[in-house]
Amino acid sequence: MIRVLVNNAGYEREGLLRDMEPNDMLAMIDLNVTGMTMINRTCLPYMSRGSFEIVTGSVSAFAPMPWQAVYGASKAYVHSLVFAIREEERRRGVNIMLLSPGNMDTEMNVRGSGGGKIGMLPYLNLARTVERSLSLAERGCGEYTPLMLYKAYRLAAKLVPAAVMARFTRLDSGGTNGRGL
Repeated sequence: MIRVLVNNAGYEREGLLRDMEPNDMLAMIDLNVTGMTMINRTCLPYMSRGSFEIVTGSVSAFAPMPWQAVYGASKAYVHSLVFAIREEERRRGVNIMLLSPGNMDTEMNVRGSGGGKIGMLPYLNLARTVERSLSLAERGCGEYTPLMLYKAYRLAAKLVPAAVMARFTRLDSGGTNGRGL
């Protein structure tokens, strides 16, 4: 039996969709969408009452992300799938929680490497985020977005039309080598 599953897959490349390498786009979709989905398909039958899973999404899923269109769209898929399977697994007593972090100092998103708007956003404390995520998921929480700034962004994305949010989130001002939200 599987008691705890941390489904923490993510791959990000940014740039204009028309200029991106097809292999980079497919790699994002393969890992962020297909990989995450198939891990769930493989592991969920082995989870039972009291088990929980944390699926790492991203605040990039909250609104369209020009210059990060494929990454943001792949994480929007994750967002939708997590809430669907959370409901499917509810009767079995298996909790599925979506973690939607912003900037984290990881191999994918090294502090100081990002330019533009994303590089100016705060970085999360990795150890604190992991500890809090595990605690919340074990207690049955369905969604966790660390830091008030990222929580406010999640709320704004629900209230402001997508076309307006896309203008706000575009990465082309100040550089394009930042990493995913």
